[in-house]
Amino acid sequence: RLQVWRQPDGQLLLAAMVPVYAQDTPKAQLYILRSGQDIVKDIRYFWQQIFYLFLLTLLATVVISIYLSGLIARPLRQLSRTAEQIRRKKTRAIEIPDLSNRHDEIGELSLVMRDMTESLWTRLDSIEQFAADVAHELKNPLTSLKSAIETLKIVKKKSDQKQLLDILQQDVERMDRLISDISLASRLDAELSREKYAPIDVAILLKKIIHRYQTHFSDTHNIQLYLPDHDQSLLVETSEGRITQVFDNLLDNALSFSPKGGHVSVTALQKQNTITVMVDDDGPGIPMAKLDTIFDRFYSERRGNGQFGQHSGLGLAICKQIVGAVGGTIHAENKPSGGARFIVTFMATT
Repeated sequence: RLQVWRQPDGQLLLAAMVPVYAQDTPKAQLYILRSGQDIVKDIRYFWQQIFYLFLLTLLATVVISIYLSGLIARPLRQLSRTAEQIRRKKTRAIEIPDLSNRHDEIGELSLVMRDMTESLWTRLDSIEQFAADVAHELKNPLTSLKSAIETLKIVKKKSDQKQLLDILQQDVERMDRLISDISLASRLDAELSREKYAPIDVAILLKKIIHRYQTHFSDTHNIQLYLPDHDQSLLVETSEGRITQVFDNLLDNALSFSPKGGHVSVTALQKQNTITVMVDDDGPGIPMAKLDTIFDRFYSERRGNGQFGQHSGLGLAICKQIVGAVGGTIHAENKPSGGARFIVTFMATT
């Protein structure tokens, strides 16, 4: 049995009582007394150590906070201030700091922000160039219209007047096509960003498109479709309306360059994880120096069987834009036997 007393001087006194037995019978009790001052000192020492540990933890927390503030918060504030300056001043003289040497998430963030800023400037350059191209393309028919109207005032012969009126009509139609295609091209980026993609069987889609073209051009061209055997599905994650627009543009282009009675073929096949669609024609082919240029906006080659100005030069540029939006590629080449071949490649989906 253990008892604790507090003496008048405030010190603790510990007492332990132990019974003394003789032949299994308690004969006496033994009291052991000891001062509790050592226990008090031990407890006081224990609380002191806890207090010192608390102070050390607090100091370490302050030091680590200051260090992290310099390591994390300061570069983040620097990136934030720079981004705000770019937003307000809209100048390329201000660049996002390159923190890639940190090799951490903040370094990756700085690289992403630099790439994003560069993409923004590139986009602005593209818009500026597009506006300049639009102005140039509209100026051509306007100049022709102005010249025809001025000449119409002074000619007297009916035949000359009719010829000038035909020119006016052609120029007006050309401007109408230009404005329609320009409107489509200017909205395309925004519309593509809102498109909802789903798996589309390119084989089934091409059958529908080719059937439509065979119905309309059976008297002038031989249009054929070649697909893999065994009705193999060719699935692509895309928008059916947009991909139809691509194939329509490529087929229209092939038909416009192919002579009457010419052969236009569409071949689709799958190799591993890619699906390739080739559109061939019997036209004159593409000049080697123009194989990449033909995908530029407003590039237009004069057809051997068509009039100048019948096309806006935006069709292939729109094709490239749509195909790129779904992660595909498009390029052109000349067939060894003559004629052009447009090759569209998509990533296959399951």
